[in-house]
Amino acid sequence: MAGLNWRLHPNGDVALCPVGGWEIALMAEVAIGLQLQFFRTPEDMLRGTHAVEQLVLTPAQARLLAEDLLRKATQAEAPAAPGAPRN
Repeated sequence: MAGLNWRLHPNGDVALCPVGGWEIALMAEVAIGLQLQFFRTPEDMLRGTHAVEQLVLTPAQARLLAEDLLRKATQAEAPAAPGAPRN
């Protein structure tokens, strides 16, 4: 996560919101719309109450995002050597 300014909890942990779902659509035949559904709190997850953000990407951004997600998924699934950083 070097170089990124991640929002942190007061204890220093990275503040993350679990993704509950997504929808992808072609917008105006030239861009990709991405609707992300996520849970802000554990209580929201238990209730099934999600927040939504609607984003738009160019085709080039969508390709780069897909490549980055696949690369990180591959890294996350691979066993790490003891003590080795995973990011």
